Amino acid sequence: MKNLNKWSFSKLFMILSCAAAVFMTLPSETSAWSPYTHGAITVEAFSARRDLLPGAVYSSSIPDITTNFISPAAKDKLYSVFHGAGFMEAAESVLKTLDTKKETASIRAAYGFLSHAAADPVAHADSGYPNAKVTFKVKKELNHYTAYLFMDMICYKNYFDGYGGSFGKLVAAADANFIQKSLAANAKKTGEKINADKSFLAKKVATFTAGLAVEKAIFDCIIDGNPELFEQIRSFYCDYYLGVDGRGGFLDASGAVANQVANDRGVIKKDTGVAAFLNRQKYELIYAGMNIASEVAKDAEFIRTGSITSGRLRSLVDKFFANKSESSQAMGKLLSAILFRKDLTYEEIIASIDGATVARIDDKFERYRAAYKNVKQGRWYSFVPGTGRNEKVEYADSFAAYESAKAENALDAAGVGTTEKARVMELVKARAEKFKDHYLASGLNIIGKARRAGASDAAFACASFALNYAVDRAKAQKAGDSSLVAKLDAQAKYFSDSANARIKSAASMKLIDKILGPRSAAYNSSYSSSAAPLLASIAAIAPKSSKTPAPPAGAGTAKTPEQIAETADRSEILLEAAKMGLTKPSCAKDAYDLMKKSYAGYVKAASSDASAEISGEAAKMLKTYLFYKNCYEELVKKEVKAE
Repeated sequence: MKNLNKWSFSKLFMILSCAAAVFMTLPSETSAWSPYTHGAITVEAFSARRDLLPGAVYSSSIPDITTNFISPAAKDKLYSVFHGAGFMEAAESVLKTLDTKKETASIRAAYGFLSHAAADPVAHADSGYPNAKVTFKVKKELNHYTAYLFMDMICYKNYFDGYGGSFGKLVAAADANFIQKSLAANAKKTGEKINADKSFLAKKVATFTAGLAVEKAIFDCIIDGNPELFEQIRSFYCDYYLGVDGRGGFLDASGAVANQVANDRGVIKKDTGVAAFLNRQKYELIYAGMNIASEVAKDAEFIRTGSITSGRLRSLVDKFFANKSESSQAMGKLLSAILFRKDLTYEEIIASIDGATVARIDDKFERYRAAYKNVKQGRWYSFVPGTGRNEKVEYADSFAAYESAKAENALDAAGVGTTEKARVMELVKARAEKFKDHYLASGLNIIGKARRAGASDAAFACASFALNYAVDRAKAQKAGDSSLVAKLDAQAKYFSDSANARIKSAASMKLIDKILGPRSAAYNSSYSSSAAPLLASIAAIAPKSSKTPAPPAGAGTAKTPEQIAETADRSEILLEAAKMGLTKPSCAKDAYDLMKKSYAGYVKAASSDASAEISGEAAKMLKTYLFYKNCYEELVKKEVKAE
C-alpha cells in the first residue's frame, strides 16, 4: 500500500498489540468463556426473568474485570478471589440479604456474577467446547483460544451486533455495593481482606471496557469487512451450540446457570424515576464511547481495503511478533492472516499456521477455493456498480456445494437414518439459498439487505442445529448413551421453544419500533418468517418420545406444537381430522410437505393471537399439523420397512 502514513502504522501496531495480547499468557488454566459468550449465556439462562435484565448481562463480566482483552496478564489478587469457591458462596449469601426494593442493581449484579461462576466449569471440563474443539493438528496449544475467541464472535453476532443482535448492546458493569458486601462476607470466612472502593472498581471497568471495544472492532472487521470469511468461520464452529459430540457447548453452559443459580428471590421491581433514567444514560454513554474506540481501532486503511501486500508491512508484522513466545507468534500469524490475507480460505489459514498445505480434499473444495481467490482479486474497475457479481455467484454456489458435501459426509459417518438425513440436507440447502440471496444483495438498499440478513441467519441457525443434533444423537444412540440422547432431545425442544418465542415477539412488534429501528424491524421480521417453516423440518428430525428432561435454560411455559403432539391421543387426532375432512396422504413426502405447511400456518395464527389459549385458526392449524405429523410418522415406518 503506497500511502500508509505514521497514523496508519500506529493504528496497525495498536490492533496487533490488542489482538495478540489475549494470547500472550499461553497456556492458562483459568481461561474459559469470553465476555460476549458470558453475556449471551446469561441472556439465555435468565430469559424467563426479564426483571434481571439487562443488569445481570452487564454484570456477567465481574469476575474478569481485573483482566481484559488488551492485557490478559494483568490478573491481580482480586481476580483469584472472584474465581474462588469462597467468594461464590459469599455472593450467594449476600444475595439473600439484598433489599428487593432498594438494592435492585446489586441483585442484578449478583445474578450476573453467579451466572459467570456457574458457566465457567462447563468450559474448564475436558468436554468443554474450548478444550474439545480441534482446529489445529500441529499447533494444538492454540485450539482452546481459537475456539473460545470465535465462539465469542458468534455470540457477539447473534446477541449484541447492531440491528441483528437479539439482545442489544453489551457493556461491563461492576456494582460496588454487591462486590464490597461479598468481599466482606468472604473475609469473615477466609480472613483475606481486600479493599475495592468505587474508584478502584471504576478504573478496572474502564480498562475492561476498552478491551471489549477492541474485541468488538476485530469482530466487526471480520463480519462486515470479509463476509465470506466470516461465513466460513461460523460454519467451522457451528457446533458451539451443542458442543463437540453433544457435550460442553453453549446450551450446557446456559443450562448449568439456570439449574445452579438460586432463583428464589422473587421478581424485583422495575427501576423508574430520575435515578433509573440517569443510570440508563450512563450505560448509553459507555456504549457510545466503546463504539468510538471500536471505530478508531478498525479505521485503518489496511483493514478497510484488504490491500496489504507490501513487503514493508509484512516485515513490520514479523518484527512485532519476533520477540514473543512461539505460541504467541503462531496466534499473531493467525490474526494477521484473518485480518490481512483476504485471499486465503479459513482452511488454508489453519494449514498455514500448522506449517502445512491443504491437501486436495475433492473437486468441490478446489472449486470453492478457486472461486474465493477470484472473488477477492482486486480489480481497478471495482468502483463500477455490479462489478464482480458473476464471481460472487460462482463463490456462493461453490461454497454451498462444499458445505453440502461436508454435511453429507458428517451425517453418513454418524450413521444418521435416510429420512432424517434428507430432512437435514433440505435445511442445509435452504441455508445455502438464503446465504446467496443475502450475499448478492445490494448494500444500497439497507432495509432489503437487513431483511435478507435475517433470513440468512435464521436458515443458518436452523441448519446448523439440525445437522449437529442429528449427528450427535446418532453417535449417542450408537454408543448406548441414553442420558445424552435424552439431553439432546430436550435441547432440541428448547431450540424450537426459543425460536417460537422469537417469532411471537416479532409478530407483536409495535409501529413505533418499526419507525425508530427500521433495519432491526426488517431483520427480526424476516428472521421469524424464515424460521417458522424450517422448524417443521427440525420437528420431523426429532423423534417422538414419551418423556424427556426439562429444557436446559429459561424456556417459556407455552407448549410448542411438538410438545402437544407428544401427549395428543391418536384416536382424538383422527376424529378431529375426519370432522375437518382431512385425508391421509399417499406417501411420506406429501405428508411431510403438508405437515410443514400446517406448522407454518399454526405459527402465523398463534403469533397474531395474544391470548394464552389456542383457539380459532390457530387451533384448526394445530389439529391439521397433528394429523399430518401422525401420518408422516406412520408412512416413514412403512417406507423404511419396504426398503
